[in-house]
Amino acid sequence: MPELLAGFLGFITWLAEKKSPVFVLLPSNDIQALPPEMLRKGRFDEIFFVGLPTQEERQAIYTVHLSRLRPHNLKSYDLERLAYETPDFSGAEIEQTLIEAMHIAFSQNRDFTTDDILEAASQIIPLARTAQEQIQFLQDWAAAGKARLASET
Repeated sequence: MPELLAGFLGFITWLAEKKSPVFVLLPSNDIQALPPEMLRKGRFDEIFFVGLPTQEERQAIYTVHLSRLRPHNLKSYDLERLAYETPDFSGAEIEQTLIEAMHIAFSQNRDFTTDDILEAASQIIPLARTAQEQIQFLQDWAAAGKARLASET
């Protein structure tokens, strides 16, 4: 614990004394774990809340990953259905559905399909369900005006 405190104090000192402009990101899944002095106005220009992706955002995430993985047959995937069927999935969990779908198809010596992705998704329990109370707390915290929402919804 003393090392953590020393690191925190060193970071705060650096923030206050830095001479060059710098862009700092400090992601946290547990806002309550951060010391209040870290969150005070003036410490950072803005605090953003990045929640779970909307259906439209999930579709865009699938598009990004599938464009990288299967650019030659992107149109063969039902992106709208994939986004609809994965309502509580984060971007990382969406990526994992694709990896698992590739494993499913590889074991059958073929390319993966929308159905493989949906099968993989059915095997994943998203963090939004396993840590529902913590996620709800963060959503309520942000909705109370304690952070700027990074997404429109």
